[in-house]
Amino acid sequence: MNLDRLNQWLALGANVGVVVGFLLIAAQLNLNTEAIRLQHRVDLNRATNAGEIAFMGETTHVAFANAVLKPSELTDEQMGQVWAYVNLALTAVENTWIAYQAGFATEGDWENARRVAKVYLGFRVARIYWRNAKANYPAQFVDAIDADLSDSDPDLFKRQYLGMLAEIRELEPAQ
Repeated sequence: MNLDRLNQWLALGANVGVVVGFLLIAAQLNLNTEAIRLQHRVDLNRATNAGEIAFMGETTHVAFANAVLKPSELTDEQMGQVWAYVNLALTAVENTWIAYQAGFATEGDWENARRVAKVYLGFRVARIYWRNAKANYPAQFVDAIDADLSDSDPDLFKRQYLGMLAEIRELEPAQ
């Protein structure tokens, strides 16, 4: 009788082990599916970025300098370049947000990406871009970026840029 009872307990334990194994497999399949979905979103953004890079051309540095230092002198073409430049940066930030939401990036990764967004949106032309383009981004993402921008100075980047230029111009010429 004791042997029958032991066999019943062992069978129950084995069945519980099988059920737990199935649950672990299901959880792993779900995690893999989420990773594939995340990869798809990131790949879409990468493809968009490739187009943006081609669109920016080779004179983006001129357009960017004008956007920071002389925004009213931006040509239509330069505005397109600045638009693409800022969009590239924001797409990278959005990729981090997507990964963070899915549990594949840490809170520290997301905080760092938010600091990057604050820098790339740290001049007036970029703020105008953001104000007009944020409808294209997920609402939670927009809320987080807007919260970060609410207490930041839209001319900070310009002051930093001018400060760096002034410091560089004081360097001794190479001999």
